[in-house]
Amino acid sequence: MPKSTHGICSKIKKNKTEFSITFKKGPIQRGSFLKLRSNPFQNKLLSAIRFTHKKMDLQTSLILALGIGIGFFAQTVFGFAATLIAFPILMIVLSLQESIALTSIFLLLFSGILVYQNRKLMNKKIVLEMGIGGIIGLVIGVQILKLGNPEILNKLLGVFIVLYASYSFIKKREIKIFNNLGFLFSFLGGFFSGLFSSGGPLFITYIYNKIEKANVVRATLIGILGIINVLRVPLLIQSGMLNRETMIQAIVLLPIFLISLYLGNKFYKKMDEKIFKQLFIVLLLIMGISLIVK
Repeated sequence: MPKSTHGICSKIKKNKTEFSITFKKGPIQRGSFLKLRSNPFQNKLLSAIRFTHKKMDLQTSLILALGIGIGFFAQTVFGFAATLIAFPILMIVLSLQESIALTSIFLLLFSGILVYQNRKLMNKKIVLEMGIGGIIGLVIGVQILKLGNPEILNKLLGVFIVLYASYSFIKKREIKIFNNLGFLFSFLGGFFSGLFSSGGPLFITYIYNKIEKANVVRATLIGILGIINVLRVPLLIQSGMLNRETMIQAIVLLPIFLISLYLGNKFYKKMDEKIFKQLFIVLLLIMGISLIVK
């Protein structure tokens, strides 16, 4: 049997008036093109087909770069929101599971860098408190993601986030009952992090309700998500959702990710704390709405 070569066209038929092309999935057999090479017109046609295929790959790469770049710029500024911004872009060319797997790699790298940078600002007591429940929820969430995509849960989460963000924006004061629900918020945050990578707002709801200073809120959130991000990657590998192809995509996109971190840090350092808090709540509100409508 002849060796295979990559391509998209399996057969080209010629008659007196037209060329017809049959497309199929899978590799091309070398023997299929022996006659093709002898005809200059057909060679040009094949070159055009191959160029279009390469162009599609380039377009896919640009879409992925845009999603990762903008998403992790926002993640660096606010400590969350990478998935909020990246997923609608990434899912033009990837499935939900593939988008989660790809962003999980960069969330792990993000945590490794930002946890170290913000270690002195973190409220370590809250990080440990939220970490335990978050781990339990994460394991369950990843297993459910493997089985399917229960969108109704995402929409319910969106409703809760919109209600909380609206209250915080109008009242600007803590909800005292939340202070005794640390384990519940951490469990649900871990659960939705495993299920949709959308658990950040639940962690934020608890942290923002207990901590006044914006830089400590951001640093503590980065610490909690660091625990989740470290554990999520092995779980995704074990479930088969994170594979070699996704790892190669991540390597290609690594320079874009690093540039986003650099620019995000520069932007954050110049931001006024009052403006940061307002944008923080607005972004939370947008995230809740996006979870409801998508």
